[in-house]
Amino acid sequence: MTVVIVVVLLTAAMVTCRMPLETVITTITAGGLLAVELLRCTIAALAPRSRTL
Repeated sequence: MTVVIVVVLLTAAMVTCRMPLETVITTITAGGLLAVELLRCTIAALAPRSRTL
């Protein structure tokens, strides 16, 4: 829920500053992809490792 609020506020701020819509969409998309990758790496680092050989 917090992520949705942050994205909406960020998008509103960018539109209020009269940034082109293409720039807003590109920025939000790139941020989302980076967030997914960061979350995936964090989960992989914190997940218990398999002890089988």
